[in-house]
Amino acid sequence: MSIIRRLLPLFLALTACDCDERLKGIDSEQLPVDEATSTGVAATAALEISPQSLNYVRLCTPSQDNVALYNAGNAPLEVRALRLDGTGWSIANPPALPTSIAPGKTLYVRLVGTDGTATLVVESSDLSRPTQSIPLVARTNRPPRVTMVTPRTDEIVPEGADVVLEALVEDDDGADDTVTVDFLTGSGVIASDIAPVDGRARFVWVAQGRPVGKQTVTAEAHDACDAADVADLPICLDAIDRYESIGLGDWKLYGGSIIDANGDLQMTDATSQKVGTAFDISKKVSAKKVDISFAFRIGNEPAQGGADGFALVLLDPSRKSEPFIGASGEGLGYGCGPGGGCNPLPGWALELDYFRNLFDPTPTPHVAFSVDGLMAMSSSLSADGSTKLFADLPESLGLWTSLGTNGQGVVMDSDWHEMQIQFELPHMKVTIDDITVLEFDLPMPFIYDGKTYDFSHEAYVGFSAATGGSTNYHRIRSLSVNKHLCEATNRG
Repeated sequence: MSIIRRLLPLFLALTACDCDERLKGIDSEQLPVDEATSTGVAATAALEISPQSLNYVRLCTPSQDNVALYNAGNAPLEVRALRLDGTGWSIANPPALPTSIAPGKTLYVRLVGTDGTATLVVESSDLSRPTQSIPLVARTNRPPRVTMVTPRTDEIVPEGADVVLEALVEDDDGADDTVTVDFLTGSGVIASDIAPVDGRARFVWVAQGRPVGKQTVTAEAHDACDAADVADLPICLDAIDRYESIGLGDWKLYGGSIIDANGDLQMTDATSQKVGTAFDISKKVSAKKVDISFAFRIGNEPAQGGADGFALVLLDPSRKSEPFIGASGEGLGYGCGPGGGCNPLPGWALELDYFRNLFDPTPTPHVAFSVDGLMAMSSSLSADGSTKLFADLPESLGLWTSLGTNGQGVVMDSDWHEMQIQFELPHMKVTIDDITVLEFDLPMPFIYDGKTYDFSHEAYVGFSAATGGSTNYHRIRSLSVNKHLCEATNRG
C-alpha cells in the first residue's frame, strides 16, 4: 500500500499536462497549407468580381460604373495587375499596384466606357484563379439620318395648293431608340415632334397662312439622346403678284404712242408709216412664266381697209438700250423680216397681224409667236414640221371682214376685244374673247438659226404697233399682269 501511495502523485501530474506543449518548437511554415491559424486550419484568399460583365448600348454620354473586387477568403488578397485589352474603355483613377484587400473587404475599380469592346483582366494572389477577366461593351448612340422625300428639290407649289412634307428617317439603334422629326423654315416651325411611321415622317402643310416665295424647308430628326440630323430642301411656294396699270408714271412711250383722254394706250393713230411702242419699266416679270390679259381695239373711222397690227412684247432690257422701238409697217414696231436692216427688240413677242406681207406664215389675219424680233421664225419652224407657232384668226371671230383683195385688205371691226396670253415654258396658250386661238409647246431646247433660247431673262411688259401705206389706230386698255413669284419650271 505504501508503494501505491508514493507513485500516485506522479501519475496524476503526468496525465494533467498541457498537450499543446508537444507542438512547441515546431514552425508553422512546416504545415502543408498556405498559411496557418492558431488552430492549424489553412487560410486562403478568394477573389470574386461583380458584375461579371458590362454591356452598354446607345450611350448618350460615356458610361461610368464600378466593378467590385471582393475578397471572399480568410487571408489577405493581393491584387497584382489590372489591365484593359481592347478599345473604348479606361480605368478612372486606377489604384497603385500591388494592393491588398483584407478578408471580407472590397476594392472598387471605376471603369469608363465610350465606344468599343474590351476585357478587364485582374491578376491576384487567388491561387485557384490567379487571372480573371470580364467582358466590356460600350456603344455610343448613333444619330438618326434624315432625308427629304417630298416635295422635290426646287419644286414650285402652286398658289393655294397644300404640300406634303415627307422625310425618310433611318436609325442604327432601331427599336432601342425614340426618334421624332420637326419640319421648319427660316420663318418658324411648321410642325414638331412627328413620330415616323415605317421610317417616314409626314405632314401636310396647308396653303392657308403659310409664307410665299422661295423657302428652305428643313427636316430635323432628334433621338432620345437629342442627337440630331438635318436635311434642307429648297422649294418655292408660288403666289401671283397682280397689277393692273397703264399710266404715264410707270410707262415709257416711244414713237407715236400716247395715253389718250380715256386713259387708253394708243400706239398709232390712223396715219401712214406710224410706229409706236410703250413699256412698263417700273417692274419686271419672268419671261418664262407669265399670264397677261388686256383689251385691244383696231380700226378706222370711217371703216376701211387698214394695216398693219400690234404685238405684246416681253422685252429683254439687258440686251437693248433705249429707245425701245423697232420698224414701222411689216415690222409692227418690234421686229424684222428676212431681209433684216432694222432694229428688232430682244425678247419674245406675240403678234396680231392682219395685213399680208411676203414673210407672213399665212395670208389671212393671224397671231404668231417669235423671239428676238425674228418675224419669219413662225413660218420657218412651221415649215420644217417641228412646231406651229402661228394660227389663223377666222372671220367668224368677228374681228375683221375681208375686202376680197387677195388677202391684203381687211376691215377691222373697231370694237374692243379681250385677249389673254398664258406662257409657262414650254407651253403657250392664247385666247381672244375666251376662244382659244393658239396653243403649243415649244420644242426644248429651243433652237432657231443655230441659236439656243432659254427665256431666262427678266422682262419689261410692253406693246408695239405700226401702220404702213394703209392705216388703222391700235389701242390697248384694261391690262392685267399676273406675275408669278416662282419662276422655275419644276412644278408639283
